[in-house]
Amino acid sequence: MRGLLYLLLCFSCVSCASIERLFRNSPLLGTESDAERVNLWPLYYESGGKTAVLWPVFDEDEKGFALRPLITRDGTRWELLPPLCFWDTESGDWVFLPAYSIDDSFGVFPLFGSGWLNHVGPIWWDFDDEGKLDRGGLFPLARLGSGLKHIGPIWWKHSAGEGEEEDSTSWGIFPLIDVSKRFMNIGSLFWGFRPDGETKYIVAFPLFGYGNDEDGGGMFLSLLGGRGWDKSGDTRFVNVLGPVFHYGTSKESFEMSALWPLFSMSNSPNRSSWLVWPLYGSSTTRIPKEDVDLSETIALSGLFRHAKLGEKTTGLRMLPLFGYRSVDGGSEDLIDHLSLYGHKEYGPDSTGIHIATPMVFNYRSSKNGYRWSSLLGMLDYETEGENSEFRFLYYLYRQKTEDTETQRDFFPFFKWDSGEKRSSFSFLWRLFNWERNGDKVGGHIFFIPWGEV
Repeated sequence: MRGLLYLLLCFSCVSCASIERLFRNSPLLGTESDAERVNLWPLYYESGGKTAVLWPVFDEDEKGFALRPLITRDGTRWELLPPLCFWDTESGDWVFLPAYSIDDSFGVFPLFGSGWLNHVGPIWWDFDDEGKLDRGGLFPLARLGSGLKHIGPIWWKHSAGEGEEEDSTSWGIFPLIDVSKRFMNIGSLFWGFRPDGETKYIVAFPLFGYGNDEDGGGMFLSLLGGRGWDKSGDTRFVNVLGPVFHYGTSKESFEMSALWPLFSMSNSPNRSSWLVWPLYGSSTTRIPKEDVDLSETIALSGLFRHAKLGEKTTGLRMLPLFGYRSVDGGSEDLIDHLSLYGHKEYGPDSTGIHIATPMVFNYRSSKNGYRWSSLLGMLDYETEGENSEFRFLYYLYRQKTEDTETQRDFFPFFKWDSGEKRSSFSFLWRLFNWERNGDKVGGHIFFIPWGEV
């Protein structure tokens, strides 16, 4: 029932004010900070009108106070032993479990309720916009009234037609029987009708299936295979035992496979291909915008690959020795990274190489800079213009220079930033830190602030 779910959600959210205050008045997660703050957290913390004593036991700010777990006031919300008791002096909503009064509805959950939810135990009812009894039932055994009705697994529904549509009635015994104007099923037997009343399809899963379209086309499928035909009766596809043999055709294309995926071939206006897996295969794709063909030949499941755009070679691979892709050679695949030497062109003035797979050495250059890495990225250096970044053992040590600022991090102990306008040094965050911002100097000793920063 929608009402029951909504009521449970209301009960679960009555302590939201206490939770919001809990994090709002913490120096670790608070978003505001005052220059005159006092930080002996968690013993005592004061900043910008916020005070916390023995956090999270007590806090106070302009919206109210909290003495956990006894009482909380946040604006117009009062909570006593949250989430058991709640009262909003502005909206008038209140909850004193199990009694409640929320959004002009009241009751004692789950015994009875009145308003947007009317129930006495599992018996429930609802009214329409005119105040007349609209629906009701015994949750979850029965539901009667407008819309869907059910008594146990037996259900029925009446829909009033609009315009030229006729009234319709559907019914069933879930999940065995379903009867409606356009669809019926009894167990694993399904069938449906077209608007003119003719049978559109019939399926006895998984034994066979049959369907036909209004234009005369259709198909038949079975465990042994199937056939499809178009409106003139010509064959669209033939299948024998699934992957054993399949043939399909349309006005401008066809496809065929035998013992898939061992052999397959296809042909369409812009692409043709054939494959004898895993030995050899080729494909040709027409690129109309450039009026050129992109052809590709592969052998031994991709260990050898040769790609051409027109008469220009765009990709060449012979594993495990080398691999090459030009900017027109398409996107890289996993096999490209398994060669002892690899070369890739990304565009004008942008290339990349790897030696003994990227685990050993990887290099990429661009118009504005370059990047190299080694040992799965444990050593990494990147530069772009005047900016640069170096990482050792990922982020154990990092040095980054951007404009005139340089950051140095030795995780998790030290952090040292230097620049023309701002410098700082810290050990274990604010156990000890020193900061300079312009002419102002300050920091923290054992998390206690000093100075002007």
